[in-house]
Parts: sequence; C-alpha cells; structure tokens
Amino acid sequence: RKKEYSYTGDYLCDLTREFLAKMGFECDRENPPLVLVFSEEDEKKYLELMENSPRGKKVGIIPGSSFGPSRRWPIRYFAQTADALIESGYNTTFIYGPGEEDIVKEIIEKMHNEIRFPPLISLAVLKPFVKNLDLIISGDTGPRHYAAAFNIPSIVIMGPTSPEISIKKGENSVILRKVELDCLPCNKPDCIKTDYRCLTGIHPQEVIEESEKILGSGI
Repeated sequence: RKKEYSYTGDYLCDLTREFLAKMGFECDRENPPLVLVFSEEDEKKYLELMENSPRGKKVGIIPGSSFGPSRRWPIRYFAQTADALIESGYNTTFIYGPGEEDIVKEIIEKMHNEIRFPPLISLAVLKPFVKNLDLIISGDTGPRHYAAAFNIPSIVIMGPTSPEISIKKGENSVILRKVELDCLPCNKPDCIKTDYRCLTGIHPQEVIEESEKILGSGI
C-alpha cells in the first residue's frame, strides 16, 4: 500500500532542522546557507572539460528529472528555448544524469541549431561546472540546488510541486508556475489530469524573456 504524504508548506530543510532538534541536535541559525565544496581535482577535471568550450555567457539546461514526467517540461519547449539562447550567442549546454541521455538526444534532434552532445559528468564535477555558469534553466530537480548554493541565477519551471517547500528563502531564482490551476500542488510523478497542464502552460517565450533579463542581452 502506498503511503500518502501531506505537506505543510514549509521549506524541507527547515522541516529537517526541526526533526533534528527533536533528536537533540540544535541549530540556532535562521535560514542557514547552503554550502557546497569541491576538490582541486574536480575543478581540474572541469577545466579540462571546458578547454575547447565556446566563449560567451554560459547557460546550463537541465531537462530531466528522476522524480517522474510531471517535472519534465516538454521536449519541444526545451528545444525552442535552447535554439533562442544559441542564436543570441550564449554558450548553451545540457546537463543530465544516468539514463537521461535519450531525453537530451531528442531535444537536440528537434533543434534547428547544431549543438554538441554533452558528456555525462559526475555529481562531483557538476559542482564546479554549475559554479561557473551564468544561468541554469530546469524543472524542480535536484541539481538546480547546486545553483542555489553557489548563488547562480536559475529559472525554475515549477510543475506539480510547491515552491514554498523546495525554494530556499533568498534563493537567486525565478519561479515560473501556473498558480491558477486548482490541481496544484499535487506532487505526483504523473499528471492526475493526464495532460500535464502545469508544464505545457508555461511557454518557451516566458523562459526566454526571463533569460534575457538575467543575462542582459536581447533574445
């Protein structure tokens, strides 16, 4: 039998802190910062990876989500957004995890511009990779929290989840969400309405316009 979880609307890290406090571990800092570190070896691997990278502001797009399809923006939307960024001269690449290669391949196939299929990088090397980006575009997925820790701007396409739970106070993020939908937040891996309206209702032009504001150049 599946267990149903209810959410209080509190940031998950705060809920974890409260849980630890009940176990006797105290944290007297309100809204403590997210902290990430990486080794010199991981930074060296990152620099080797970027050795022949094009110049220009760097944008990382994260199209996948291990949570399920309800957090994955449509393939064609990612393709249109990536095309617009490339045409504006931005060094645009995709970030993906194991098993998500086909998602990236399908996006690239639908694009008008040529783009190199990016290598799969480890979570360790992903830290310096994200730290050196100018913008991340993603759904509500794990790797985008790296951007929050490094104060890298992000555009989060928020599907079925609640930003109050997953977005840290003061995080450098733009949240795009269909607030008028009565089915939100369902927090289900598959759409309970079957048409993924919380994702399809957020159009590429919205993401492109927000990218323009952050990157400081017309798209």
